[in-house]
Amino acid sequence: MASYLNHFSLLRTISLLYFLFTLICSGSSLSHDEECSALYLFKQSLIHQDDEFCAATWFQTFKSWKPRTRSNASDAGFDCCSWYGVECRNDHENGHVIGLDLSECSLCRHINSNSTLFSLVHLQRLNLAMNNFDESHIPSEIAHLKQLRSLNLSYSGFSGQIPNEISELMQLSSLDLSMNLLKLQTPSGFENLVQNLTGLEELDLSWVDISSSVPHFLANFSSLRSIRLYNCLLQNEFPKAILEMPKLEILDVASNTNLIGSIPEFHSSSLLKLGLSD
Repeated sequence: MASYLNHFSLLRTISLLYFLFTLICSGSSLSHDEECSALYLFKQSLIHQDDEFCAATWFQTFKSWKPRTRSNASDAGFDCCSWYGVECRNDHENGHVIGLDLSECSLCRHINSNSTLFSLVHLQRLNLAMNNFDESHIPSEIAHLKQLRSLNLSYSGFSGQIPNEISELMQLSSLDLSMNLLKLQTPSGFENLVQNLTGLEELDLSWVDISSSVPHFLANFSSLRSIRLYNCLLQNEFPKAILEMPKLEILDVASNTNLIGSIPEFHSSSLLKLGLSD
């Protein structure tokens, strides 16, 4: 009986995956129920039975992520608005999924380009900070999430080149990719990443290997309140105009030994907090 149930569960998962893959390839927007199915498949992709610690915390995180039960089995489905870390529009069970916060959940698997996570095109907030994705690269398919306002992948074991596709997330107001083994080593990599993100209020690329200059056009990003570029191998002269931005409250460019520049005089009312050295 148990073998039959396991086989049925596998077939059900394969059917869901095929259905969602077909929708994603066609460019269709998912319904609420389909988004819940996509989340469920994303959860399944994070099962890590070989690691006892990850398996235990995985179970605790996702114990609420299960199909709802009804008296009529044909009506059974998903009610993901009540799941841990999931936020739906207007908290309505039929609203689109707009937020996913799985920070500090000890997630321990790769996130691949075919992940159903990237089918949640109505997401506005995605927080996967403080996990261990085992040196996964950030898939370029993240560009599908064009409504993202906040993206936090800090302290999560990502590695490799930051995909240029992040620059297509033009609604971003907060971007945090800090404390990973990430890099932007082409001379124009930093410029290409942020040039379209003109609504940014918070930018944290600390410990990202940037190895280039800070682009002068950042001074035109009038909404920026916080810039953290700690230990990024920044080079050349830091644009003085950035220090004079009216809304800037935090600037941390410490531990960039090849960065040069001077500090202008500040008005006594300035709220800017500077991090220039260790």
